[in-house]
This record gives sequence, structure tokens and C-alpha cells, in this order.
Amino acid sequence: MKLFFTSLLFFLSFHLNGQWFSLPKNYMPIGINAGGGGSGGVFGGELSFLHFNDEIGYGLFFDAVKNKNGTRIFAGPEFLALYKSKFIIGLEAGGATNTKTNKSGFMFGLFIPYYVIPYFRYFHLGGEDFAEAGILFKFPIPLGN
Repeated sequence: MKLFFTSLLFFLSFHLNGQWFSLPKNYMPIGINAGGGGSGGVFGGELSFLHFNDEIGYGLFFDAVKNKNGTRIFAGPEFLALYKSKFIIGLEAGGATNTKTNKSGFMFGLFIPYYVIPYFRYFHLGGEDFAEAGILFKFPIPLGN
């Protein structure tokens, strides 16, 4: 009986292209964000929807962070570069708005993707430029293949 199951698993592995375990390729990471910059300290959260293949990851993100000047909301696409199945850098860009002042603009960010993520973000709101750096703690939730 053991030989039968071993043979069955061996032949099924060819059907699975030699992949013994199928890891999820779609995730919904949620995160807690803490940082600071020229406009003071910030605290908030992030929600992403990501898809991974062998060389890149891509998806959409939504951030909401609060500081002394109001709540800022960022949203847009994000891309993650992988090298030998390891993340090396992430890029995000999109729209930005401040709910207190109703100013809007754009943002660009760089980050090193992992569970504890250092990031740098530049954004332009209502004719003013801002820079922010911080740490994002992410908890990836697998969504399946």
C-alpha cells in the first residue's frame, strides 16, 4: 500500500509540473503604519491586494494615516521586484488627499517588502511637497491561487 501511494504521488508530481506544494499567489496584506516627516508624526493603516509570480508582484494599495494636519489617504498601484524568489524593492505611486484640508495631489513611495517594512514616501498636496519615512508592520492573508 505504501508503494502504491508513493507511486501515485510521484506520477501526480509530473502533473503539477514538479511542484510538491502549491503556495498561494494572491494575498491581502493588512498593516499598521508609524512614521514621521516634515509634517510631524503619523499613525495609520494599510490594505493591499497583491498577486505574485516568479519575478514580480503587483497589486493595489490603500493607506490612511493621521497626523496633526488631518487624515491623509493614499491609493494606487504597487509593484514588487523579486530576485531569486526574494523581494528586493517595492514601488508604489498614486493619488493622495487630506480629508481635513480637502487638498489632493500625488505620491510616490519606495519600500523593502517583508513583514516589517521600512519605507520612504514623497507626496505633493495642494502645491506643497512633503517627505515621510517610517515602518509598516504587515500581516499577509492568503487569498488562494
